[in-house]
Amino acid sequence: MQESTIWTSIERNDRKLDSLFDSLENAYSFKRVILLNEEEEYQYAIHEFRNNPFKNIRYVSGQIVKFKREREVDSFNIDNDSITQEQTNNPPIIGYSNFVVFNKNIWIEQKGRILGQRQVLNAILKFCEEKIKIEKLDIDFVTDSKAMDQFIETQEKIILIRFSNIILNPDNPDRNIQRFEEIIKDSNSKNTEFSNSSGEGINKESSIVKGGLKLAEMQKLNVKIEGEIGGEKQEFNSSKGRNKQKEKVKYEKGKRDESVMSKLIQKIKELI
Repeated sequence: MQESTIWTSIERNDRKLDSLFDSLENAYSFKRVILLNEEEEYQYAIHEFRNNPFKNIRYVSGQIVKFKREREVDSFNIDNDSITQEQTNNPPIIGYSNFVVFNKNIWIEQKGRILGQRQVLNAILKFCEEKIKIEKLDIDFVTDSKAMDQFIETQEKIILIRFSNIILNPDNPDRNIQRFEEIIKDSNSKNTEFSNSSGEGINKESSIVKGGLKLAEMQKLNVKIEGEIGGEKQEFNSSKGRNKQKEKVKYEKGKRDESVMSKLIQKIKELI
């Protein structure tokens, strides 16, 4: 069996992603190719783009293909133990990933390490940046809240919590969130930090701390937590890929796209 990883990203300001649909379709129709970095030797293109309705709900799907800019590959001749460069008829593919854009979510498949989920997301957004006239979208991968809760529970004490990239939610009825946001408003900052390395450390039951952690679960901020176990420092950082929400999809050889797309469609059904 083979496997891929499915990553979930969300628009942090709750904006709908309909604006991406036509932009992606336009980029696909005109076979536009992009560079994520001028110094990079790879380019990216959209492949197998589909504009799909599901129970009168629209979503789009496709693949981001990563390929070499030059039509050359290194080949190894086993017989004479030599490595040479060969010209190819078309640019060599490095890898590809399936994706789905729906409402406020983008789901991205990652197969191995040759095409990372962040590269795919950046490519999708770059294809669209010239067409989007609305306020800039704020899309990021979803934090694994279960991993965050487990980290906090296992620490003997918490010595630092740093909240950053905060989006305020003034209409949220949660009292803990209201207490947290009162502190943020007073400091007039999108970042705040609490620290206490003495005694038992930071009070995890504080309403302000609970409010901040709740916003982390809602993807309204990033959080870095430092704790201690047996005097050794431990760290949870929601910006790190290892702490992002992801799941595996297993499939037989030759059934990758079918199995991955089936899983992504299931993700849509779960939100309807």
